[in-house]
Amino acid sequence: MREYIKLVCIAIGGSIAVKFNAFLLSKNLDALYSLVISGLFAVIMYKILEYILTELPLHNKKLRRVVEPKSKFEGEWIFELKNLKDRPYSLVSVGYIPEDKVYHLSGYGVGSDGNIKSKWNSTELLFNTKKNEIVYCYESRIIDDEADVTSGYGVMKLEQDHKGKLTRGAGFFADTGSKFFKCNYLIEKVTQQTLQACLDKKDLCSNRDVEELIKKYHSSRKSVELGSNLSK
Repeated sequence: MREYIKLVCIAIGGSIAVKFNAFLLSKNLDALYSLVISGLFAVIMYKILEYILTELPLHNKKLRRVVEPKSKFEGEWIFELKNLKDRPYSLVSVGYIPEDKVYHLSGYGVGSDGNIKSKWNSTELLFNTKKNEIVYCYESRIIDDEADVTSGYGVMKLEQDHKGKLTRGAGFFADTGSKFFKCNYLIEKVTQQTLQACLDKKDLCSNRDVEELIKKYHSSRKSVELGSNLSK
């Protein structure tokens, strides 16, 4: 979308420059001077339009959805880790940092009791908007051990619901530290309904919110599994 908008900006800037050049010539300005001034005017107009239509909207979440395809990944996600018993969940945030003009991925490793046990941040991100995938490199550390910093990579593969929104998926991460370790996970989007039901809030505002969300999410998962086992 942003590339199309830039083409439109070029067309508008060029059209205005042509008319401005005609205006200058009508005032008996030298043709060479008129061409140079009109060219500079076209560049200035393009830059102004490009900023207004493609850069300025990136500072607003709703407008960003119009001009930036990556914005569909934004939000909070719960990873249900399949073979990490001490911290079977990760609360992950995909967000845009306007000041740096980059996307960022970060997460907390959380136990089933809600205690935050680790934190990780992306160091590199690669989006595939057509396949709804994110490939990331990360650095992670255990909360109680400042020296225990590990690195690795992972892949998020998301799926759309019937409305075309990304709501769930699966993926894996691989810790490439002193001992290679790979962990698969399921992904579920944290919706407004989820937050309202679990926290009676619209946003996650603190570590305490993260802990409460995961604790209640785990409890609901256990209830579903119990009901499924009883029905068999």
